[in-house]
Amino acid sequence: MRLWDSRDRLRPHRDAEIHRVDLSGVLLAIAEWGATADDFEWFDRPGADRIAVAVSLLERLGGLANGKVTPIGSQMQALPLSPRLARVLIAGHGSFEAAAACAWLSEPAPVDLPAAASS
Repeated sequence: MRLWDSRDRLRPHRDAEIHRVDLSGVLLAIAEWGATADDFEWFDRPGADRIAVAVSLLERLGGLANGKVTPIGSQMQALPLSPRLARVLIAGHGSFEAAAACAWLSEPAPVDLPAAASS
């Protein structure tokens, strides 16, 4: 029984995940620890352009300012979500609609969500 896609064996290697994924969550965590990407001892350092893109995103989301974590950034870091979705939940003040949107957007396949309770 094969537990992987047979095509995977034909590839000589894959790019390391650090070179393929969004770095904004990692960089927010590093900043929350009081360090920068330059201070961090990467096993496999991502490119400077990828770091710059992630920092720019965090600044636009309000999570970083001048390389430092903002109060919103601390709230984002405390949530078990990507920075983008954490910002949606924070901006929605934790409402059912914001939480439902985050849940729906975080799933690879559509999920059926219950309707909001009306008062």
